Amino acid sequence: MLTELRPKVGQIVDTMVELRPKVGQIVDSAIELRPKVQAVFDNLVETTATVRSEVQRVDATVNGRDGSSPFASDFVPTKCSLRTFESRGAYSDVVTRTVVSPVRQVTGIVRGVTAGS
Repeated sequence: MLTELRPKVGQIVDTMVELRPKVGQIVDSAIELRPKVQAVFDNLVETTATVRSEVQRVDATVNGRDGSSPFASDFVPTKCSLRTFESRGAYSDVVTRTVVSPVRQVTGIVRGVTAGS
């Protein structure tokens, strides 16, 4: 049994020796990407807070909680409202393409490296 297992164990060891530098490169890349990913997350947090604040401000204005007419929404043209919704959709697409997708990819890489180490 030992005679049969010896070549297989040798192959496993050889494979591990081959993979070691590649794993090191992946870990180095993940370490190098960490500050960039952190910057993306920081920007995302700041952007989310700004968007939330602006939405609350518009909501307060439209619903009259800012001292304006409670019927402010009656005076907002429908075309303007549609443009706002269209631009929100476009903004969402841009954020998804430029922030969320790369973050998911980096997260996948980091999880893979973490699982392998």
